[in-house]
Amino acid sequence: DKVFMRFSSVKLLHNIEFLFSYSFFTIAGEHLANLTNSIRLNSYMFITQRHV
Repeated sequence: DKVFMRFSSVKLLHNIEFLFSYSFFTIAGEHLANLTNSIRLNSYMFITQRHV
């Protein structure tokens, strides 16, 4: 019983760790995408202003 409890708690911990890291990477990826999009937009505006 104790071994099973320990095993299940470790499994639960791993699941929580996985979920946390997955959500962290997803949020980081979204932030990165927003950042690259804003940089792209700014550079595009800059280039068009230079040409005009």
